[in-house]
Formats: sequence, C-alpha cells, structure tokens
Amino acid sequence: MSQRGWALQEAILAPVIIYFCDKQIFWECRRVQISENGRLTTVKQVEYFAPSRAIRLIPEPGAEPRSDKYGFWYNIIEEFSHRKLTVSTDVLRAVMGLAQESAATLDDVYANGLWKNDLAKGILWKACGNTLGSRYRMAPARRTEQSAARAPSWSWASVEGCVSWYDHIGAIDQTSYLFEILSLEPDVNVSTYIASHSALLIRGVVKKYLSLTGADEPSKFDPMFVQDRVHAEVDLSEVSSCYVLQAAAAETLGGAFHECLILEPVQLERNLFRRIGVCQIQKAWAEYFFAGIDSTEIRIC
Repeated sequence: MSQRGWALQEAILAPVIIYFCDKQIFWECRRVQISENGRLTTVKQVEYFAPSRAIRLIPEPGAEPRSDKYGFWYNIIEEFSHRKLTVSTDVLRAVMGLAQESAATLDDVYANGLWKNDLAKGILWKACGNTLGSRYRMAPARRTEQSAARAPSWSWASVEGCVSWYDHIGAIDQTSYLFEILSLEPDVNVSTYIASHSALLIRGVVKKYLSLTGADEPSKFDPMFVQDRVHAEVDLSEVSSCYVLQAAAAETLGGAFHECLILEPVQLERNLFRRIGVCQIQKAWAEYFFAGIDSTEIRIC
C-alpha cells in the first residue's frame, strides 16, 4: 500500500489510521503514533525518524504561517511521484482531495498540480530517478505522449516518474526570482483548476542556446552548466534547438548559481514554448551568457 498513489491521499486525509502488522497493531493520528505494546511516538519524533509521515500534517486554516508556506505541498508531490497508479491518467485526480483540503489553508488557486501564487517556484521542479532519502529506485522521469496529454509541460503531472524540488527549497530564503509570471491562461476564479491546454504568460530573459542534435546532455560537454545539474524530461539529443530562460539566482553552500528552464520552441513566431528541462548555470557563466539580452514576453504551454 505504501507504493500506491491513491493510498497516499487516503492516508493524509484520514484523521486516524490503524495499521494491522504481523506482530502488533499501530494507531496513528495527526499528533501521535502508539503501538500495541504501549510505545508512544510524538509528531516531532515521527518527523525525525520517518520524514515521509510528516507530510500527513497539512496545516489547518488559521495556523501559524510557516517560513515556506507551500513546502508541505511539494513534499506531498515528491512522495506521490514515487508511487504507482494503475491508470496513469488519474495522476491529478489522485491528489484532488488533498488540493481541495489545502486550498482553504493556502487561500490560493490550485492549477494543474501547482499553486497560482507560487508558480515561480512551482514550475522549477526537476525530473529525477530518485530523491535523497527515497526508499524507491526508479528510472528517470520522462515525458511521454500519454503524459503530455494530461497536463501542460510546466506541470510536474506532464511526466511519468519522480520529480523533486529538493535543491530549490533548501535555499528558498536566498533565492531571487529573475522572471515574472504575468498570467495563467485561461485564468479562472475557482479554487481548483485543471486544464491540459493552459499556458503561462511569462516575462523574462530568454536566449537560444545551440543545436543539440546528436549531442549529449549539456552538462557533459559544456563547462557553462553545473556538472550533473541538467535535468531533462525528454531526450535532448532528439531536440533540434532549445532556448534557456533565466529563472532564479541562489546562494548555497555549494556556490552561487542561476536556475534556468530549458525550453523547446512550439511556434517561435508567437513566442510559444514548451518546457523540456531545468538546469543550473554557474553565476559567472550566466551573467556572461545572458548579458545584453532584454526581457521579453513568452508563453509556455
């Protein structure tokens, strides 16, 4: 059950869970876990010894705000993306109950698996095989024809496999976003919103990189990219050309870098792109690469 997608939503929303194990029964609520032998585990202990259980704690409306208001949601999606669904098109439906429960707490609009007022961070997810501390081992996440039909490319739901925001959340207080999301199209005034053909209107600095036909991933041949920090959800060797959107600047213990989206043109005359990956570029290279480029408006579908 711990590997099934639908079971995660049921576990988080349930006020009480009873586990029937081989040797004893465990009882768990939102505050404590107690076993049949009388051992009591508090919430803080649960979070320390089993971080995946901590995601059950959706903040209640009116609760004291956290430093990272949306962090709990990204934890939920990271865990969910490691799990399996019998019907892959259920990916957004399988967390809809969680979205509806969270909408009141966040006072925000849920849009294709992310939150409207936090899309700048939300669209910087990375496709990955497994995340730090994960108990699962999976192949790298990839966009397939079927997964692309269920959500726009800027949503994590457009890929099959594991996604993560681990690198971004760790330095969120030191992150400065370098682009602006102008609107969600179509824009609607509802608490939960799913539309596979929606687009983001963005203002930012975009530059064509190079032709990747017949080449490996940029991290393997170009010193501009931080080694092992190019995460693509498509095979880049099959992409004829790509563009890079400067998204965020961050200071971490590993140094200063810029986070960028890798884009593929859909209709270049309309400045329409799809997201195909995310990468990190060393700060000095980024300042050189994007020097003299003015901001422009683009759409990511």
